[in-house]
Amino acid sequence: MTVSWDAPTRRVNGRPLQNSEIDSFEIYYFNEDSDSEGEIVVIDDAQQQQARIQLSTTGTYHFAVAAIDTDGIASDNSEPIAVTISL
Repeated sequence: MTVSWDAPTRRVNGRPLQNSEIDSFEIYYFNEDSDSEGEIVVIDDAQQQQARIQLSTTGTYHFAVAAIDTDGIASDNSEPIAVTISL
């Protein structure tokens, strides 16, 4: 499955956020039908705005993305999306 996102242009406090200030992205996801706490995929290339995630079980997955700035400060998570996967 490919997950894609738009880089944020504003910080949580409303100040502008330049692309050069973004260090990485973190994709959080979990299968609601599993007891697992979920997974985090770190995207170290701040210019990359999509990632392929290998899912091994069927179910409804929830995904959210956060940006990490060059000071290591994480944004709020994006609004989560839910996707039902059948393999």
